[in-house]
Amino acid sequence: VYEDEIADKYTLITDHFITNKVNSKKNDPLYHPTKKDTAILSTLIESASKEGDIVMDMFAGSASTMVSCIETNRRFVGFEMMEKYYEIGMKRIEMALKEHPEYKFDPMSLVSDTDVIFNDSEAMFNTIQDGEIDLAYFDVCGRGADIPYELMEKVIEKQKKPHLYVMTDMVQFPIVLMYFVKKDYKYDIITSHQQGCTKYIIFLRKGGVKVYGSYHTKRKFYEDDRDMSLPYQDNMPYELMERLIINSTLPGDTVFCSAGYGTSIDVCMQENRRYIAFEDNLDKLSYCIDMIEKTDISISDSDSLCVS
Repeated sequence: VYEDEIADKYTLITDHFITNKVNSKKNDPLYHPTKKDTAILSTLIESASKEGDIVMDMFAGSASTMVSCIETNRRFVGFEMMEKYYEIGMKRIEMALKEHPEYKFDPMSLVSDTDVIFNDSEAMFNTIQDGEIDLAYFDVCGRGADIPYELMEKVIEKQKKPHLYVMTDMVQFPIVLMYFVKKDYKYDIITSHQQGCTKYIIFLRKGGVKVYGSYHTKRKFYEDDRDMSLPYQDNMPYELMERLIINSTLPGDTVFCSAGYGTSIDVCMQENRRYIAFEDNLDKLSYCIDMIEKTDISISDSDSLCVS
């Protein structure tokens, strides 16, 4: 339908290209198994776009398309899920920019740069956007029969797909599990053996949620040998929380979490996840705020601690 219009704007090529595979050795710090020839990419980009146009690469890999865009003065948007190739791609972009100082590089993040912690649920839900939460973690240990199902359901409504972990004690475990089973949730159970007691982490999801990680990260049993009489101990040990978040999210995802004494927040900051934390216990809330402010990871001016 728009053939004439396209022909007026672009000089489309009809040639085909035969090229050898780009030689990329595994010991190369910029290694990628399917690295593309930037010369050919530049020719294709020049034939189908004008300077200043935006080129999108949904599978950026080591950023060959981005390098070609810099060389041909096109803007670009790239997506790469694997962190190691994202880092390689950023290095290649940096190298290309040094060779083309005339290129105006003004990156724009597609991920929210705001982390928040609340102690007022109404204010929290007035702030969270639909679909903003990628993973939720709830710790209901110690609440007895007072399980916050209403809070859970409101958080789930803010997810693209129901995808959550719930930590329970032995008494709560069957009650919480049956609540979600009746709602047709799929589930897995992780057992955390602490000194003198056992805690259960129920992984609940719907709708084909992807699970990442290795065999090690997917182990079902976890030995927790911490001295739980020491102060400021969350029910979830750091190593297990780290495993769950890496196993169920990607860098840049947003995690809703029961803040507790800050274990989940700390893991999110260390693993480059955004967080929305909730804690209605003022002592724990104060501890979390102090922990965030003292962390080695700096808090930018756009980050906020929202305490209502």
